[in-house]
Amino acid sequence: MSSPTSGGTSSQPSRKLSGNNIKGNQSNYQEQIDEEARGERIDKLQSILDKHHVTIVSKDSLAVLEDYNFIAICDDSESMRMSAKPKEERRLGEKPVTRWHELQEGVSLLVDLLTCFRPEGLDVYFLNSGTVRSVKSSGNEKLQNIFQAGPTGKTPLTKRLREAAADVSARSELPTIMFIFTDGEPDGGPKKFVKTLGELVSGGRSSKKAPQFRIQIMACSNNDDEIAWLNEIDQQSDLIDVTDDYYNEKRRVMAIRGDGYAFTRSDWLVKAILGPVDKSVDNVNEGVLTQFAGMIQSGTSIRKNLAVGMTNADHGVEEQDTHGASKCASCSACGLQ
Repeated sequence: MSSPTSGGTSSQPSRKLSGNNIKGNQSNYQEQIDEEARGERIDKLQSILDKHHVTIVSKDSLAVLEDYNFIAICDDSESMRMSAKPKEERRLGEKPVTRWHELQEGVSLLVDLLTCFRPEGLDVYFLNSGTVRSVKSSGNEKLQNIFQAGPTGKTPLTKRLREAAADVSARSELPTIMFIFTDGEPDGGPKKFVKTLGELVSGGRSSKKAPQFRIQIMACSNNDDEIAWLNEIDQQSDLIDVTDDYYNEKRRVMAIRGDGYAFTRSDWLVKAILGPVDKSVDNVNEGVLTQFAGMIQSGTSIRKNLAVGMTNADHGVEEQDTHGASKCASCSACGLQ
């Protein structure tokens, strides 16, 4: 009688071991699938950077984005039908490029890049045309339908910002980067909008579980009168970054780096993507030590704020030499004359 009992007892550990093996195999298989998917996303990211000639950063510089959730808020007010080009660059007879066209191009690339880090997609909020959920590619049908319909209506930016923030807070605990594309003052004026931004990045009146927001505001106009109100916002918090429109941004870069430096629209977008999480990327169009290395003789002292980065105006850049290097005119910040 002891033999069957002994045999029965000895079979139990065998069955448990078999079950553990199955679970272990399933776990290893899932890890392999996840690793393969991750590798595919990295390859996709590099392919996008190559296709769009992004040279401002390498793909490894974007690794910080793995820690974040993303949403986009897009201005589809009627003013987005206006020309995107500065008046001095327009030509009679050429096909007009509107602010809406450039927003469409920017958001499409934004989606394709960010889904390399968040394959589940990102939500795109329009001021007047509703919300498109979980956009996983720039070819999303609902997204393209809104782009094709074109912009119309006013600029309820503050209202939409609050709605989007409440929506994200209710659905996710991840820290979130908001990308806001707009070309003018919000309805009701900028003060309420600025106040709302401050509440979002500080936690405001929401619970401790609310995600920490970082915000990138991307100007869709080169008209200084329309976007002057954004200048103060850029200094409001390290969690808020404001990026000028592509044409103004490119002029600043060219003034410092020289006409031979390639700064594509894709570089502009990638710079903006990293702005709220990596301030060092701003050095591409702000005075950095290396920019003046050839102009400074041994022993010349440079103040700390030069290393942090200063704007073109701080350096008094007024002309380019024959090699494309910027000259400083009475630069009080770095002591160069």
